[in-house]
Amino acid sequence: MGAWGPAIFSDDVACDIRGDYRELLEDGVSDEEASARVIEAYTHLDQDEAHVLWLALAAAQAGLGRLDDSVRDRAVAVIDEGTGLELWAEAGPKQLASRKAALAKLRSTLTGPQKRPSTVRKPWVHVTDLAPGDVVAFRLPNDRLALFRVARLDPQRVGTAPILRRLDWAKPELPSSRKLARLKAQPDPGPKSNRRS
Repeated sequence: MGAWGPAIFSDDVACDIRGDYRELLEDGVSDEEASARVIEAYTHLDQDEAHVLWLALAAAQAGLGRLDDSVRDRAVAVIDEGTGLELWAEAGPKQLASRKAALAKLRSTLTGPQKRPSTVRKPWVHVTDLAPGDVVAFRLPNDRLALFRVARLDPQRVGTAPILRRLDWAKPELPSSRKLARLKAQPDPGPKSNRRS
């Protein structure tokens, strides 16, 4: 199920839906278009998870003061019909009661007065001044230097991450520029093995 608790967002899929919706708004997509894109993106959910879409999207929208009437109606229907509660019944009476309480709270939020729409801003974007081929040094506790060469820059939604490769150097002083240019990267250790030798 991907849920670790009874709260609406104590669920992997619900968190993904909320995150996707918010990112679309951050990127300047209109409320209606963001809702449509999220609904389209999660049409693949199976019967056991399809209700999570409506609960999570409605909760995310209400939290931002942007609750769409049709999304609200679908979420309220899910709550009123008890859709998905059979999975919580299997977890025991205490978990079922906690889930019902979370759903009742959400229903009250969805059907009560709505807050004013929140402004959703783009997140801060990290910009690096490093470039492929640059070398950075880090002083180790043993007073030796670890050198890293920027292999590439990995653009991501919230910035650009430099991907570093450690160079084969472990002395207390920096190498000459000639020697530095010839330094090779240490071999990539790859995934760690769980096997014992």
